[in-house]
Amino acid sequence: MIAAFLLLGTIVWLSIAAAAGWLAWRQTHKRWLQIAISLFVLWLPFWDVIPGLYFYYKAIREVGGVRIYRTVKAEGYLDRTLTDCRNCWTALRDSPYEYLEVEITASAAVEASLTPRPGYYVFRFLENGDPGCDDFEALSNVENLRKLYGLRDACVSVERRPEPFSRYEYSSSRGWMPFNEEISIRFIDQRWQRVSDLQAGELLAAASGLRFVSWLGAQIGIPEWRFESMPNGERIEIDPKGVVQPL
Repeated sequence: MIAAFLLLGTIVWLSIAAAAGWLAWRQTHKRWLQIAISLFVLWLPFWDVIPGLYFYYKAIREVGGVRIYRTVKAEGYLDRTLTDCRNCWTALRDSPYEYLEVEITASAAVEASLTPRPGYYVFRFLENGDPGCDDFEALSNVENLRKLYGLRDACVSVERRPEPFSRYEYSSSRGWMPFNEEISIRFIDQRWQRVSDLQAGELLAAASGLRFVSWLGAQIGIPEWRFESMPNGERIEIDPKGVVQPL
């Protein structure tokens, strides 16, 4: 069915292009103008290919790939990729860091026990009986959590702050890169990761995977252009441990 619609659409558009060229020839009797008008009409659905590829390769040169500008050492960092997570502390189990910080927002379906209010939460593993684990020890299912996650002699400390505790931040997202600062036409789909120094306002590392697909090209099966791996085959992504190195 889809193939039939595509074929019908192609026939209709070819007819429109031919009719536009014929009208131009009938008015002017200039064969070159007839051909030019027909080709122009045929090209219209693919108007975004030339500027799209220009900005695609420009984005590869300027932001594509993994770029590490400076490395630092720290006990932990604010992980924006875990914002509004549940049981956030479990991400710390196999981590080389001393703590994990995440943000819980007002819209989150928060765990009333450990993250009852919006804010920045710092999780640490301490020894059983440490006063810092009182909130964790008060959980009704604490023993099940110990067995499920193999905590043994460890407990979980949680501390809430209204502002970030960490100096360093790891974030990730994706979105459309605009045509330029003035014209917001979608061309390049960007998947990015960043590690930032919040105190210095400095970008420590950035990774960008890029994708471009013509609007009509996507409808008729023209392959999209992707830049999502390095020449050596490695995926374009940042390992935070390589930038914010554990103390």
